[in-house]
Amino acid sequence: MNALYYCYYLKLLIPKGSVEVAQAQDANFSKDFETKIIGITGKMGSGKTTASHYISSKLENSIILNVDNIAKKIYSSDKELLMKLKQCFGNGIFICDDRIDYRKLGKLVFNDYKEMKKLNKLMFPLIYEEVKDYILKNRGKKKFIIIDAAILFDAGLYNFCDKIILVKSHLKRRKKFLENKNINISEREIDERLRGQKIKIIRDKVDYVVNNNTDITKFYDNLNKIINELLK
Repeated sequence: MNALYYCYYLKLLIPKGSVEVAQAQDANFSKDFETKIIGITGKMGSGKTTASHYISSKLENSIILNVDNIAKKIYSSDKELLMKLKQCFGNGIFICDDRIDYRKLGKLVFNDYKEMKKLNKLMFPLIYEEVKDYILKNRGKKKFIIIDAAILFDAGLYNFCDKIILVKSHLKRRKKFLENKNINISEREIDERLRGQKIKIIRDKVDYVVNNNTDITKFYDNLNKIINELLK
């Protein structure tokens, strides 16, 4: 199981203190630029990444920022983080000195909320700053930046967004999608992650809600309505 897969599932809680202050200061982050920042969120298997790619394909000069990839980059390159992970969780979550066994780490944190909170406190500030840096480098160059993130609200990334889209799908459909996508994990592991994932949604910050409970054509039709609004 690769790093990207487990980064997809490590959905975190917002840390307290100085990070919250920084997030408040970053509200209206893109307002002085022509770039529009669109946040797309939803639970695992809901179709948010499909929505991100479809919307990007219809919006000229757009780019997708996948927060799972940001997390993967952090896990693979931040030596200080690796040291802190060893201190928090022990050597058992490592394949070798600098490679995390994401399956073991995932099993640990999804079965113990206290352990998840430890991981959250380590990862969230790093993810937030990486996303901020990415936007700073690309705003003004791109007409649209699309942030694909289940942790959009939990991590405070919504502060960067001009518009936010929530993608929803019922549990059975999400489970079926994950079973088809992830053939190397058991049904039990999928159930654990579906049960364990709790994402924060600030309802009055959501501009559009899209239900993905029928066929892909209907899903795209609903997204087209949002695209038309975004282009106004």
